[in-house]
Amino acid sequence: KVNVHSDRYYTTFSVKLPLNDTVYADSIKVKTVSVTDTQNSESPMRMYEGLPTNGTNPSDVPIVLLVEDNEDMRSYMSALLSNTYRVKETRNGNQALEVAVKEIPDIIITDLMMPEMNGEELLEQLRKDSKTQHIPVIMLTARTAKESKLSNLGKGADHYLTKPFDVEDLMIRIKSLLDQRKRIRDYHKSQFLTNPKAEDIVSSNDRFLQRIGHVVAKNFDDYSFTINEFATEMNMSRVQLYRKMKAIIGYSATDFIRQYRLKKASDYLKNKKGTVSEIAYEVGFNNLSYFTKCFKDVYGVTPSQYLKSDMTLKD
Repeated sequence: KVNVHSDRYYTTFSVKLPLNDTVYADSIKVKTVSVTDTQNSESPMRMYEGLPTNGTNPSDVPIVLLVEDNEDMRSYMSALLSNTYRVKETRNGNQALEVAVKEIPDIIITDLMMPEMNGEELLEQLRKDSKTQHIPVIMLTARTAKESKLSNLGKGADHYLTKPFDVEDLMIRIKSLLDQRKRIRDYHKSQFLTNPKAEDIVSSNDRFLQRIGHVVAKNFDDYSFTINEFATEMNMSRVQLYRKMKAIIGYSATDFIRQYRLKKASDYLKNKKGTVSEIAYEVGFNNLSYFTKCFKDVYGVTPSQYLKSDMTLKD
């Protein structure tokens, strides 16, 4: 039937199927998937929580930001992705940029042609902002021109898929980009753990690591230095700092400061720069028993044992 709504015409097709599956041959039976949208479709951002049930901590599940102005396509893709990832939806580049800066997703999948701010403009804004420039971006488009693909790849898109795309291809590309980010994160984390001096992170080639290294190097000896102060010096919110640090180095801000202080403590102990108590307070610990526990967790021995020995770093 044809319906009239304001100045628009649209056609509704009704298909009726028997509920009793005995009428179907085994070869054509399929598993059905139900997706429930619990939020208003006009909301600028929707989030599906169809998370894995394999015991994974929900906060560790990667966030995928989906940017698509076509509601049917957006809902379809959310249903595909929500069993593996936390999916956040937006309808255009303006909304996506706001969510990306606030939430720091692990990956962004965006349509190219959208109202208000298209995919190319969104990509340019993401790559300009230090908070979001590290986020992998997959561009989706109906365009087939080679020039369009090369242009977006040149502006910082990590992958480019032409609609209609193969679902398995999309899932493989998402996993590949997330695995790549994990390898980079693990590299930075291992470098920080194995470098002989805490200050070495300040000389990193990664500008974000340089910044957090400078901030912590300036404040590590102040036991009252808070995460809020850390975030303020980085010109970020607590959430932005947490998400960015976890993405880049694999540490939360709290863990990073603690590791930095312990590394400084190990340097001081090796160079016999004071007693255990003096060194603990000098590197920002105001509780000696807590310092001893943290130090042993990392180096396998107490600070006193470390001080008496000629040990090198355990890790």
